[in-house]
Amino acid sequence: LPPLPDFVPNPPDWTVLAVALAISLLAVGLAAAIGWAIWRRWTRRDEPLARLGRRAQAALDELQSGGDFRSTVIRCYRDMTRVLQQERGIQREIAMTPSEFELALRGKGLPHDAVHQLTRVFEDVRYGGQAAGEREERLAMDSLAAIVAACAQARETS
Repeated sequence: LPPLPDFVPNPPDWTVLAVALAISLLAVGLAAAIGWAIWRRWTRRDEPLARLGRRAQAALDELQSGGDFRSTVIRCYRDMTRVLQQERGIQREIAMTPSEFELALRGKGLPHDAVHQLTRVFEDVRYGGQAAGEREERLAMDSLAAIVAACAQARETS
């Protein structure tokens, strides 16, 4: 049998450099992942309220520009319901009753009267047999404006 090679107690310099670089990259990557997770969690706290405000503002803009009242109110309700369902972690699309919608929005600290009026207007438009009048349109626009203002104010104070 040939003799065993001599044991070299110190590895080559390039091996030490490669291992140190790999450990450094791993530590930086881990710190970045932890920082990103903390930042993501911190920014998501007010995200549903901001999304609710954006949905209400989009509906208000559409109504003010002369969009179809019935379809705008129904779309706004559907979009805001979807935001609330996503926040609660509901994976599949399930129906949220108008009462649950109203309670969820009130739980966000939105104005009770505006939420109640918007819910009633939605019920009238969605389930009522008659066309919405100027009064319903004004109630919807006032309610949406109050919700947008409350979302903006909550975002400024947090």
